[in-house]
Amino acid sequence: MPFAEDLDPAIIQEVSEEYQKAAFWLPFTAIEIKKVFDEEQLDELGKFISEVKLAGKSNKKKTQAIEKYSDVTLRLLKMAKVVV
Repeated sequence: MPFAEDLDPAIIQEVSEEYQKAAFWLPFTAIEIKKVFDEEQLDELGKFISEVKLAGKSNKKKTQAIEKYSDVTLRLLKMAKVVV
């Protein structure tokens, strides 16, 4: 890789595997995610996303998931700059 020596090992060590996984299914980097969510909240976010996917076209089930995981939902909306 041409930029391999540009990687900061301290930053790579700082970001756990869970944040790196989250970066695959969220449109943010692992470092951005780590700034907003602790590991417990990251687990809750994963559960929220799973429930929303399982809800399919049911707005009622999606709304219930949003209410159930309101803390991480709000953090995600702030991260996406949807709310301030």
